[in-house]
Amino acid sequence: MNGHLAVIDVLRNSAAANYVGGSGVTNARIFAGDPGETEPLPYIYAETFDAEAFDTTSGAATTDHDLVKVFICDTKENDTNGGARTIAAASRAALDETGGTYNGYTVENIRYLRVDTYDIHLTNRRMRVHEQDYEVRIRV
Repeated sequence: MNGHLAVIDVLRNSAAANYVGGSGVTNARIFAGDPGETEPLPYIYAETFDAEAFDTTSGAATTDHDLVKVFICDTKENDTNGGARTIAAASRAALDETGGTYNGYTVENIRYLRVDTYDIHLTNRRMRVHEQDYEVRIRV
C-alpha cells in the first residue's frame, strides 16, 4: 500500500527531480497525491492505485504488489519541446528495474508496465500528462 512512497523517494533522488524544480526532497515538485490546480508546472505526483498481498500457501504474505501510477505534468506547449516527455523518460530510467530501501520500505523490484499520454483542460490552464504505471514489490 505504500509503493508510491518508495517511488517518490527514488524520483526525488534522480535526474527527474532536476527537471521539476531542483534535486532533493525540499526543492523538487514531486508529490504523494494530487498537488492541486495552483501548483506551478512541471511537476510529478504518484499514487498507489491498487495493492494486494503476494499469494502464499504457507502463512502470512511477506511481499505486497502495489500498482503505482506516476503522473508527469507539464504545459501542452512545453511537451513538444521535450518538457513532460523528457521528464517521463528520466522517470522511467530512474524507476524501471530498481530495488533497495527507499523511504523506509524494502523494495524488491519496480517494474515499468505502460504509459498513457493525454491532455487535461482545466479552467485556468491546459496540461499534457504522461501517466506511467509501475508494479512495485515491497517486502513487508
